[in-house]
Amino acid sequence: MIPIPETPKKEEKKSPPVISPTVEVGPMPRVVDGSGKPLPKPIEAPLPDRAVVGTWESESGALLVRKRGETKWTQAEAAEKKISSTDTYLALPGVNAEVLTKTGVKISLEGNLPELVPVNFLETRVLFHIPAPDYDADITLQAGRIVLKLDKGKKTARIVLRVRDEAWVITLNEEKSELVVDLTYRWSTDPKIDFDEAPRTLVYLGVLEGSASLRSGFKEFAALKPGDKLKWDSTGAAIQFAPLRDEDDPLGFLDRWLAKPPVLSKEADTVLKTILKDLKQQMGPLDITFSAPMKNEKEVLTRRRWAPLFLQAIDEMAYVVEGLQSERAEVRAYACLACKHWAEQGLGRETLLANHLMKELSLDKAEAFRAVRLLRPVNLKQINPAEVDRIFALLRDPNLAVREMARFSLANADPIGFRESGYESGAPKERYEMQALRWYQSWQRRFK
Repeated sequence: MIPIPETPKKEEKKSPPVISPTVEVGPMPRVVDGSGKPLPKPIEAPLPDRAVVGTWESESGALLVRKRGETKWTQAEAAEKKISSTDTYLALPGVNAEVLTKTGVKISLEGNLPELVPVNFLETRVLFHIPAPDYDADITLQAGRIVLKLDKGKKTARIVLRVRDEAWVITLNEEKSELVVDLTYRWSTDPKIDFDEAPRTLVYLGVLEGSASLRSGFKEFAALKPGDKLKWDSTGAAIQFAPLRDEDDPLGFLDRWLAKPPVLSKEADTVLKTILKDLKQQMGPLDITFSAPMKNEKEVLTRRRWAPLFLQAIDEMAYVVEGLQSERAEVRAYACLACKHWAEQGLGRETLLANHLMKELSLDKAEAFRAVRLLRPVNLKQINPAEVDRIFALLRDPNLAVREMARFSLANADPIGFRESGYESGAPKERYEMQALRWYQSWQRRFK
């Protein structure tokens, strides 16, 4: 007899539980740390919207802007002096400008010159964002120095400060609170590092007056007082109190921020005022305003040598490369400094600079990349002796710009030999070859 399978019973559908309207549903559990305190909210990505977030003021009347989606720098709107989110603003070398946000936060952008503060920055660039409801300001510092303080009558403020992929919350705790931030870049001294490494970024923060606090993730530095100094290094070190002996920063708190900077000479001060006056009256492109004096042999030398610093600040590197071939040694030296400062600020800039050298100087690819490499810091005692010989050989290169870049590299690595040799890259061939030999022999005598 064949068994007949039983028909499976249908499962009864259960109705969902009914919540009485009189029953209150409690809040979600809070995320807390070990002390029982709620963890701080994560900082969200900046809002992409464009809006006016403040106004700007400058005694010099100079502030540049690069609007979202554009590549060229222009002068910021001078009538209503509005600051818009998603735009990047730039204080030129030696020029200061102050932004006042709608929420009462003052943000000073401070430019620098080699004759002023001995810190590795020139221009200052800041990108502004619309602050979230919990904050009074939201900015990305891209280069240089800013000073944060409060407008009269405002007692406290919370500011989001972004640097590369980092985002910190800074709180100014008192009406008189004042905090300064320096952002600089530098290349690695490791000769094995390939081209276009991500630049090493160093940030130093110091409280100048009042009190402040800083939060980085779940870590908080509370009640920071005048003289406290923090450091962040993009090579992996978390933000921390800066050590007393810091190989990356030989300047102490006083020398970096509080010491009165050297006053520009009367001639230099006049030159800077003339540049800013020309900017106010500027009719054509900014690059012409800065490059024309560099090429003018009758122009004051200070203005000619500063020109490459201003040109690199607005990314006009073709003109800077022209400066490497100037008949004046001072202009060539500042053009080298401008190339180094510009190229070490971002991934891919070394290749872009090499492309300019190929186009403007008719160098082949190998020659151009070798020349750009000369801008990196080098320790002659640590690299291969054959590489040392190659660098010294470039002091006799047929191309003036390459000779100048080799001089720049070796003068920083061996200043004693530079002084002893009296080397001049722009001298007649017989003389610069003799000077190059004298420098090489001096090096061999002292280190071999």
